[in-house]
Order: sequence, then C-alpha cells, then structure tokens
Amino acid sequence: MIVIVFGCFLFLTQALPTGAVVEAFASPTILPCPTVAIKRNILSTRLHSQSKRSSGTSPATTPNNNNNDINQLLTLCYASSLAYLPINSIPSSKYASKAPTTLKPILQVVEPKTESGATIFESDDSIIVAFRGSATPKNFATNLRFQLTPMPSSRFDTDARAHKGFQEAAEGLWERLEPHLVDGGKGSTCTNGKDLIFTGHSLGGGTAEICALYAATSSLGSGGGGSENSIISQLTTFGGPCIGDSSFARYVNTVALTGTAIQHMVHDADPILANNGPLWEQLGFERSGVTVKCDPFEAKVYSEFDTNDDVDSSYIPWNILDHCKYMGVFVGPRVI
Repeated sequence: MIVIVFGCFLFLTQALPTGAVVEAFASPTILPCPTVAIKRNILSTRLHSQSKRSSGTSPATTPNNNNNDINQLLTLCYASSLAYLPINSIPSSKYASKAPTTLKPILQVVEPKTESGATIFESDDSIIVAFRGSATPKNFATNLRFQLTPMPSSRFDTDARAHKGFQEAAEGLWERLEPHLVDGGKGSTCTNGKDLIFTGHSLGGGTAEICALYAATSSLGSGGGGSENSIISQLTTFGGPCIGDSSFARYVNTVALTGTAIQHMVHDADPILANNGPLWEQLGFERSGVTVKCDPFEAKVYSEFDTNDDVDSSYIPWNILDHCKYMGVFVGPRVI
C-alpha cells in the first residue's frame, strides 16, 4: 500500500513540467457563500440488481444504463472532478459545461491539518457536496494512516472501526461544512425541494462516506443514528477505498444511512483498487453499500448479469492515471 500510494504521488509530480501549477487548493480557506437549501427525501431513480452488495444493504441501489441513471452518475463524476479545482476556476473549466446538469459552485472548504477539501454545488434539483481526492503531500500522508481505529463514541453509537486518516480529515471537513448545510445555522433544514448528495473520488470517497455519517447524526439528520428518512439521499464514490471494518459496514447499511442509496463505482483498470484490494481485505476492511463496475472510458455501467461479451475485461491495471478515469471523465489533479 505504501509503495502504491507514494508511486501515485511521484508519478503525478514528475509528470508535471517545470513551473506548472497543480489545480488543487493552494491554502486552507473557506470562501463565503449563502446557506444552501436541502430537504429530506429518498432518491427515486430506477435501480436494479447489484454487482456486489455488502451485508445489510437495502435493495434497489444499482444504476441501469438508462439516460436518467447515467446522467446522474455523470453529473456526480463531473462534480468530483471539478472539486479538484479552485472554486474561481470551476466556471471556466470545460467540465463545467459538459456535465448533464448545470453545476453551480457555491462553497469550497479545506481542512487545514490534512488539507482535505470539499466543494458544494447546486444543480437543478440537488445540493451536491463533492469531496476532493489526493492532491497534496499531506493528502497522501492521510492515506497512509490506514490503521482501523474506533469511531468517536461521543458521536456514534457503534463499536465500528474506521481508517484513522479518513476519520481525522472528515471530522475537520464536517466542522466547516455543517454551518453551510443548515438553514441560517440554526439547526433546521430548508424545504425548497433539494436532494442532498455526497460524492467524491479516491480519498474524497472516504471523507464523503464518513461526513455522511456526521450528517446523519447531526441536526441535519435524525440527530441520533439515522432513519429511513436519512437526509443524504445518495452517496456515490468513484475509485474510493474501503473505509472501515465489518461493523462499520453494518452500521452504515443498517443504522446510520438506511435511507441512502450507496454506490461505489469501480473498474478493472484502476491500479489502486486492484493492488490495494487484497491488502484491505487482509487488514479487515469491508465495503458498505453496493459496489458497481463501470467503464473507465465510456459512460457505461455493468451488472452481475452482463456476460463476458458485454464487459470489456481486457484492461490491465498498470497505468496510475487510470485511477483518475471514470466513465469517460478525468477525475484528478491537473496542470493549469
């Protein structure tokens, strides 16, 4: 795991020309914005059988290749990609106009200790919180703190254990996000018809999932362990890691996020997942929700009923940049 993660960092930095600037957050900052408006309701997209479902997951949480589901996934993939950019660079990015739904950036925050970040977008019918993946040395150091440690007992009523680095990053991010996801900062949600969706790529998938738990146990959620009316309608990650142990997966699936459609998008060409997967299993990690296989270069998903002829299995997970390619979208840091 150490070799893989540092290999990713060295490859990215050596690939940049002299004097280039990576479009990541230059310094910890919170940019002011209006309070965003959200409501409690369950995602109602048409979903079918899973590629791989973890224990306790509610049914009907895997997308079809119909236009509605693909456009929803593409919107979240573009949001995860745009989260790597400074907020003032997002409107001029080509991806801002390519997303199936307009993505209006509202707020960008950075947790200073780990330099993890998140951007809040508003679309026609959703508030999307996109958590950034690794873009700085401190981010990669966060990845390496992969010891399974207990979740804070003062906040979560569970004996679950989760990735130490992701817990630390998510706690700081949630402190900065929560005031902007609450009506006037008074602890009650708005009711203007907006779904609340969390998404993220790689490290951002880890912080997105733990922040979703903070939301479920905050004034935004039930305030004590989630419910069928979970405030987070959807949690979708791209190339995200495993977060915690089996108790963590059960807590997510059956207690905290029971009303949330949880999808983890993966593909066979991703070398981070291919190489780290066996290690995560040996260390006792287990995924929550549903793991869905998608294509790295096309806007396509696969189900467990697809035949070998339907699925392109020729991909070899060797190119580190393929960790940043999901459904035809580049999701990662890039040169300005």
